[in-house]
Amino acid sequence: MQSFPNIMIKVPATDAGLLAMRRLISAGLNVNATLIFGARRYRAVIDAYLGALEKRVAEGLPLGSVASVASVFLGPIDSAVNRELDAIQQPAKAAHAKRLRGKAAVAVAQFVYQRYRSVVASPRWQPLAAHHAKTQRLLWASTDINDAADSDVKYVNDLIGRDTVMTMSLNTLSAYLDHGAATPTLERNLLEVLALFGELEALGIDLDRVSTQLERENIDVISAGVNTALTRLSPAA
Repeated sequence: MQSFPNIMIKVPATDAGLLAMRRLISAGLNVNATLIFGARRYRAVIDAYLGALEKRVAEGLPLGSVASVASVFLGPIDSAVNRELDAIQQPAKAAHAKRLRGKAAVAVAQFVYQRYRSVVASPRWQPLAAHHAKTQRLLWASTDINDAADSDVKYVNDLIGRDTVMTMSLNTLSAYLDHGAATPTLERNLLEVLALFGELEALGIDLDRVSTQLERENIDVISAGVNTALTRLSPAA
């Protein structure tokens, strides 16, 4: 297959998308695994990437020209979790819920990054690295702030680490250039991450459920847009 080194194909990280990723990467094409909203889906994405690279090795194909990123969407995670926290009315829990607002997305990203690090240090990765494989870098997406209570550079400041990519709007970039802090932060306070997950679970908030719901909602929006576009392109009856 012809190589396109400067093109990266965006593929939603659904069950069907994972199969597509494997085939595309196995064929030597670059893939952006997008619309990742949780750690469980990320594990499936990186497994698909490794599986595709292993297939190329088995077929005697080079790995050094293949690139991929895994895009974790941050803003929607916090928005969805905040809505559930705000809906908690019991006096004994409401104050606790309020303290947890705006913390879920960064915690998910930190947890995912630790999974990434464990994979690139694993025996499974070493033979691929020996064949000059590139790691599937994590991409932090949807970094604009939707809650006035949060810093406008929260995601940018809190998720700076090696082997990661950050997308941001011009407004967020301008804010970061004005008052952001360029220092590694992605692995700070890791002991608090699991504690936060436990606190959310105790309040009835299942992050895997939130991830699945966000994936379904976003795929529905994309599907509706594609169907609308196809209808407009169809010749008149």
